[in-house]
Amino acid sequence: MAQRLRTAVHLVDPRTHDSVVLLPGDEPDEVLAELITHPDAWELSEPSSSDPSFVDEVERPPTVGTGVGEPEPEPARSPRRRTSKKTEAD
Repeated sequence: MAQRLRTAVHLVDPRTHDSVVLLPGDEPDEVLAELITHPDAWELSEPSSSDPSFVDEVERPPTVGTGVGEPEPEPARSPRRRTSKKTEAD
């Protein structure tokens, strides 16, 4: 299965030596795909249910520290602001 690009890519086709612009959503052939080494250029592939490492969200057990029955943390207080001292002349 061909990978799809997430970003535009500019490169030189080694077969024709022409400049090539690939746009987001394009699925380049293997020769061009091998030239694109930056992982952020590619869309993330969706895990398939046949993949043994794939775990459906419903099947995951609850994790410790989910917040159920735990008190909410105190909100952070803003720092005190300095006020100028009033002098007798004021």
